[in-house]
Amino acid sequence: MSKLPFTLISTALVVMLAVASAQAQPRGSRGQGMMQPGGGGMLGLLHFEKVQTELALTDEQKAQLKEVTQGIQGVEQIERSELSTLNPEERRAKIQEMRKEAHEKMAEAQKRVAEILKPDQFERLTQIWIQREGVAALGDPEIAQALGLTKEQKEKLVAIHEGAREQLSPATTREERLEKMKQVRKEVEEKAEQVLTQEQRDKLEQLKGKKFDVDFSTLRPQRRGSTTPAGEDTAK
Repeated sequence: MSKLPFTLISTALVVMLAVASAQAQPRGSRGQGMMQPGGGGMLGLLHFEKVQTELALTDEQKAQLKEVTQGIQGVEQIERSELSTLNPEERRAKIQEMRKEAHEKMAEAQKRVAEILKPDQFERLTQIWIQREGVAALGDPEIAQALGLTKEQKEKLVAIHEGAREQLSPATTREERLEKMKQVRKEVEEKAEQVLTQEQRDKLEQLKGKKFDVDFSTLRPQRRGSTTPAGEDTAK
């Protein structure tokens, strides 16, 4: 089986680091990542019944995968609690420590998921993740490598992403934000595709595999304290 998808499942673990980094930075500062895969990454997708059905997971596999995700969630809750009690300097040091621990947890999670899922299940999970993320998947290093993105292309994609973020600022009400997000997402998809060569676009479509006929806004984790999927704002 290809090594390509392995780093994609790491997002479920390191999402907390992105949040923590943002909290540790001065207000208004921006992170260095390109279009980070959201919604809990590939590992997060395994929570959803529609994905479990598509992958034909057995009850035993579901139980084993639940153990993997619960272990990660437990670490996240502990670390977030600790960060809230630290001053900025201590928080930055703690985040560095968390990143190191995250990489170790990633390796463990990757190994476990690879052991639990059959090769065809893992491949299909990767395809569904890429379909859900769209051009945001280009921010994953291994996807970028598989497509052969050049430094210039990566810089253009970063610029497109940053421009999209700035367009969202004027939105005021939730309804306006939802509509604006849909409009901006469509524009980002179109602009990003123009950055790719025809060969790269064909390769991306190949990586997506068979179309997963589902509303992808339902395949994102819910915001805490809300019944609205976190991905609703970015639904296609």
